[in-house]
Amino acid sequence: MFCTKCGSEMPDNSKFCTKCGATLTRGIPQQKKQMSGKNIGILLTAAVAVVAVVAGFLIFGGGNGGTSSSGNWGGINDSITLNDLGDLDDILPVNPNNGGGANKLPTSTPTPVPQTKTYEVREDTTINMVRGQTIQLKCTYNEFGSDYHTYEWSCTGSGLKLEKTGNKTCIVTANAAGTYTINMKYSYTKDEPDVLTGISRPQFKAKKRTYTIVVK
Repeated sequence: MFCTKCGSEMPDNSKFCTKCGATLTRGIPQQKKQMSGKNIGILLTAAVAVVAVVAGFLIFGGGNGGTSSSGNWGGINDSITLNDLGDLDDILPVNPNNGGGANKLPTSTPTPVPQTKTYEVREDTTINMVRGQTIQLKCTYNEFGSDYHTYEWSCTGSGLKLEKTGNKTCIVTANAAGTYTINMKYSYTKDEPDVLTGISRPQFKAKKRTYTIVVK
């Protein structure tokens, strides 16, 4: 223990200071030695080093020079930057439609839909087709006037598919090679004298046309 008056060190069981005679109080602990300047310097150096490491990680480790989108799953931090997305252009194939510019992600070119060709038929005729082709038959019996109409389309064999689409039209699809016959029945009215009265009036007529389809 120490004397509170002169600071002299005395034995713990002393009641009076042998130097100055002051009464000693028990229980005053020994003062700790003050921290040296060397220890303070070491602590400051360590603190500066920690700050430098953290700042370096934030600047060089987390940014990568681009905007990032980060996620944390189970303590693992994954980041995807715009620079990473740019590298995909070098990995994926070059778009041939780009005209020699910078690499672009490949795009699909839509397949053009073939148009259905229309055949305007007035007489018995032969039409050549290929498998998978679709055409439209359109009747043009103008010599009978505008009041005629078709009422039946039929064909021999099963290699053609027929679909009546209107008063004077039919869609034909070739499914198999071969030679097929399409029969088209139609009706119309024509002014003729009545057999009983002799008075001219519209008479109903029904006829049939035949078309030959050759599928290769």
